[in-house]
Amino acid sequence: MLKIEHAQTDPALGRREANKRSKLQRIVDAARQLFRDQGYSSTTTRAIAERAGIGVGTLFVYFPEKLDLLLHVFFTDISSVVDEAFTNLDRKKPALEQLLAVFGRLMDYYGAAPDLSRVFVKELLFLSGSDRHAELTVMTTRFMADLGRIAESASPQSELRLPAEVAGFHLFGQYYYHLTLWLSGAMNRATTDSALRGGLAITLRGLTREGKEPSS
Repeated sequence: MLKIEHAQTDPALGRREANKRSKLQRIVDAARQLFRDQGYSSTTTRAIAERAGIGVGTLFVYFPEKLDLLLHVFFTDISSVVDEAFTNLDRKKPALEQLLAVFGRLMDYYGAAPDLSRVFVKELLFLSGSDRHAELTVMTTRFMADLGRIAESASPQSELRLPAEVAGFHLFGQYYYHLTLWLSGAMNRATTDSALRGGLAITLRGLTREGKEPSS
């Protein structure tokens, strides 16, 4: 995936770095808008380059394939959504309500462009390339650890049957399963939210030693 070096103390290198970052932002903004307006398949790299005000060759320097650009857009957006969701969590609420708040923000994001979101989720299932896998692994591992800490902090550590990061894996599985059902059209959002609530409640009970949902 894309890698840009940190700016150096040399003014010329600093300007070069600033120029790189400016081009990157224009590329990402152009791709995000075109993907949403025209769809992933109908959006060409030439159209993205033209919207960003650069040559196609320059675009390929930043993103060798259109898929790399789609992943970058989603990874960037999702990281911001997740950070905001965890920052605004009411930690006094039960674990179930905290988890639903986080997952709800993500589903709101996906729901803003469902057709594009379906392409993204589908591509994740068969993702190739070590750099792509590495970035996805880092993001997902961090997310699952944060989910596990919700269950951990909402109850004494001794009540959890599994380490927090493993608990987070099971909680993430519930979310991802219901997300794919919803994006596939198998359920509407209201039904999905209700089913996710029930699935998470069952999972939380199973993760605690006494079979009780972690709560504040």
